[in-house]
Amino acid sequence: MNRKRTAARIPIVVLGEKDHGKSTLLGRLLYETRAFPNDRLSEIRKAAKKSTRRFEWAHLLDSFRYERENEMTLDTVPAIVGINGAVYEFIDVPGHRSLIKNMLSGATRARYAIALVDAAEGIKPQTIRHLNIARFLGVSHLIAVINKCDRIGYSREKFTRAEKLTAAALRKCAFPNAAVLPLVATTGDNLIRRSHHLAWFRGPTLFQAIEKNFHPAVSRREPRRGLLFAVQDVYADGMVVGRVTRGRVRCGAALSIVPDTRAYRVRAVFSGSRNVNTAGAGDLAGLTLVPPPRKIIRGDMLSDGTIALYSRIATRCIFIKKPSTRAITFESGFQESAAHVKLLEKRFILGTPLMAAIRLRKKCALNGEFVLKERGAIIALGKI
Repeated sequence: MNRKRTAARIPIVVLGEKDHGKSTLLGRLLYETRAFPNDRLSEIRKAAKKSTRRFEWAHLLDSFRYERENEMTLDTVPAIVGINGAVYEFIDVPGHRSLIKNMLSGATRARYAIALVDAAEGIKPQTIRHLNIARFLGVSHLIAVINKCDRIGYSREKFTRAEKLTAAALRKCAFPNAAVLPLVATTGDNLIRRSHHLAWFRGPTLFQAIEKNFHPAVSRREPRRGLLFAVQDVYADGMVVGRVTRGRVRCGAALSIVPDTRAYRVRAVFSGSRNVNTAGAGDLAGLTLVPPPRKIIRGDMLSDGTIALYSRIATRCIFIKKPSTRAITFESGFQESAAHVKLLEKRFILGTPLMAAIRLRKKCALNGEFVLKERGAIIALGKI
């Protein structure tokens, strides 16, 4: 199946407990959609045979990632497959921190997710935490896959039992209308084609469900809001690089450092090495400014108007680890500040939104999501 490079990519995060088949599913997808060269597949099979390892579809994903990582540097390395003219990015999520990093990176603001559940083991606490985090970060549509149905002998009764338990968990995680379907990732049963093993299932294959429910984002006209550009770095040649976190930056725009009043004018806007003249919310971009940016540093915010700064926040956060010290760092965009965090809930529950009061040592411009770190590791995320 040919991949249309011009088609809008549809990012999908793949959630689930370790060993429930995420990498196997993605490897089999690469094979079924012909996104992986046959000669490379033969090489991997031969290498597995020589090393006395059993060949697994997850090996394709490992090889695909290696190739992609050597082609370009990415925050996330998705499995990209095309089918019926649409292009999908499937992002494997091995842990809580990976999910948070991927979802906040800008490269993958996915609205869609697939959750894998082992048919024999059922839905696990890690998967439920993933579901809560994904919902908190804006995933709106989800498909649940009861994988490894061969382990339950392709039993309709056992699938129905697993389906009911999974659907109940999904409702608690605010996914009441999620489709639940059976699958065997190792053989591709009910992945793209129907299988005689699962002939009793009258619902869609996984890809039919994806095509029906997951569509390219429709750009909506947003109300006019002040521009915010988060500075990641300033290169030796004076180019300021970072991410547009709100609004749109254009050539000729007048910007200032928040809360400084020194004015700069945008001479050019770049994406990679291309002069693009304009960049919108979520885009990574490079700006050349007049006069040269001598006072701009990482963590600064550039704006085309007056932006409020805050040192105290009360909002909901999802904790993936309980804080053990007072040395907490608040990060939003590329802004950083030491922070003091006080929980406002009586019970502390990992993976569930909790009210917290946060006091920042340095005033920051608040914009969407933020993370809390302890000793450099993410322990929580929050939304303004």
